[in-house]
Amino acid sequence: MKPAIIVRFLAFSVGLCSITAGQVYARDVYLLQGFTTGASFNRQTTVWSTDTLFYNKGPADEHVTLLGISNGVDPNGRVGQSITVSPGRTASLQQEVRWVPAIPFVMLHLDVPDNVTASDLLYIGSRNDDFLGSPNTLFRRYGIVRLPLFNALVPANEPQVHLESDIGGIEAHVNVAIFNASDITATARIETRAHCDDGVISQRTVTVPSNSVVQFGPFQAETTRCVGVEQTKSIYTVVTVDQPSLTVVSSLANNDSPTTSITINGI
Repeated sequence: MKPAIIVRFLAFSVGLCSITAGQVYARDVYLLQGFTTGASFNRQTTVWSTDTLFYNKGPADEHVTLLGISNGVDPNGRVGQSITVSPGRTASLQQEVRWVPAIPFVMLHLDVPDNVTASDLLYIGSRNDDFLGSPNTLFRRYGIVRLPLFNALVPANEPQVHLESDIGGIEAHVNVAIFNASDITATARIETRAHCDDGVISQRTVTVPSNSVVQFGPFQAETTRCVGVEQTKSIYTVVTVDQPSLTVVSSLANNDSPTTSITINGI
């Protein structure tokens, strides 16, 4: 029997492999990683750090392979490296490999077998203002937020709508992270809108370098366009990019340390 030909198509959309019988299918996964600090409260600096956990539900070892890193970051030739996840076991991106540099944001492009589940995690913490430890330390004091996993890029000029971009009645602001997956500079339009009447609250046009993640903000996260019940203050965010892209919107309190006191899981 002639060997099957594995054809991989990776222009701007994600293609699946044609593989011989018996092989485990894999999927493309894009996930946001990074390390950065925020505002300081009472000599405690807010720290945002990330990790990704993998679990192998299959009967044999599986391999998660790094296909790309955004922002021109790969000084140690990490692209092409793999993590082995044993059957019935978990593996941590931070503990297994150093694919994530200590910079605010990068987008990792991974090849993940179908038998492996993944969870992209943002840890919320703080450190003393005079802390001099490793930048790769995970600070978890205030909880964990689950970041989105993407399996395909959003086509050029398709609006990406992030509903309920506020955090209730807390005075807050919105930040927008944009990953431009193309090899040319992208132009993006960012709008925050009121849920009550869909009116524009704030808007900005920005540019994003090729194969890079850039965060923009702050944008207004409150509205007084409509009067009435509490829900009339809710806002949403629309991002339209003229190149294939991915976007992540975060809402942050203006005058207090960020915290989360609840975690919800579903399968």
